[in-house]
This record gives sequence, C-alpha cells and structure tokens, in this order.
Amino acid sequence: MENEEKIKVKVGGQEFEVTLDELRSGYMRQADYTRKTQELAEEKRALEATKQELAEAIEVWETLKNNPDIVERIVKELEGGEVEEKTPVFNEDRYLDHIARIEAELEELRFRTAYPDANIEEVMEFAVKNEIPKLEVAYKAMQFDKMKQEPEISSEETSEQEETGEKSEGQEEKLNPLEARDYTEILQKAGESIFE
Repeated sequence: MENEEKIKVKVGGQEFEVTLDELRSGYMRQADYTRKTQELAEEKRALEATKQELAEAIEVWETLKNNPDIVERIVKELEGGEVEEKTPVFNEDRYLDHIARIEAELEELRFRTAYPDANIEEVMEFAVKNEIPKLEVAYKAMQFDKMKQEPEISSEETSEQEETGEKSEGQEEKLNPLEARDYTEILQKAGESIFE
C-alpha cells in the first residue's frame, strides 16, 4: 500500500498527501453527507407542514369546543336534518328611529353651516314650540316674528322718508306688517309638506 501513488491536496490552507483510495472515499463521504443533509432538510419541511396542519386542527377543535351550537348545526347537516337559522330579527322601529336621529343630526349640521351665528338652542325651541320640522324654516319664521314685533314706523315718518329717500336713525328698510301676510304659518306649512 505504500507504493500507491499519493496525490497532493490542499484543505483549509494546508497541503496533504493522500492516496487515490483515500481521496475517493473522502468524496464519497462528502456526497453521502450532502445527500443525508438534503433528506434531513426535506423531513424537517414535512414536519413543519404537519405541525402547521396540527395547529389548524387544534384551532378548529377549540372553536367547536367553545361553540356547541356550531357542532349541533354540523351534526344536523350530516344527518340530513333541517338546521334552524339563528338570524337576527330586523327591528323596523329601531331602524326608523336610527334613521330619524341621523337625519336630525344632518339637518342640524347643515343649519349650523348655513347660519353659523344663529343660536341653535333658541331655533330648536322655536321649531318644537311651533311644530316646524325644518330648522332653516323655523329660523326664518323666528326672524320674521322678531321683525314683526319691532316698533312700527308712523305713517307720517314713512311718507316723509319716501319723499326724501332717507331712513330715520337706526332703522332699516322693513316690510309693512299691515301689508305682509303671516309668513310664519306659510313657512310652517311648507316645512310640514316635506314630511307628508
């Protein structure tokens, strides 16, 4: 065996002399090691997949254990029986109340946007008192009522102002309440007709 030809091999920075048989067996060990490592990695992947499936099965088991009504439904379906549906009952009154609240909030928001300086509480009180469903209509009716309650200009002052085109101090141009119809009632009816 000593007469066998030796081959120089460099491994890890060192040089070794090995026979051809030793070199062959080293390559075979390396190939065997690589094959076994690949098989082990494949087995590990299969084990991970099985572990994942087991975790999902445990999760389903826990769900079924905590929800016996689901188990009952599944058993009835498998037996061919009818399953009672436990659907929520639609409550129309609650739904309509909810829609009405949302519409009221939207109405208030629109009003606050259109009339930011208006006293919303005062307008709401006026609307409720006069049964006016729309805040804007109530606000306009309230403004009209306030205007009607302001002191009237005497007919002499009015004719003088018309001739000269002047206005007395602190007075603005106003509708003559004697000629104007009661707009509060008209506005109130207009608001009611929207909801009829």
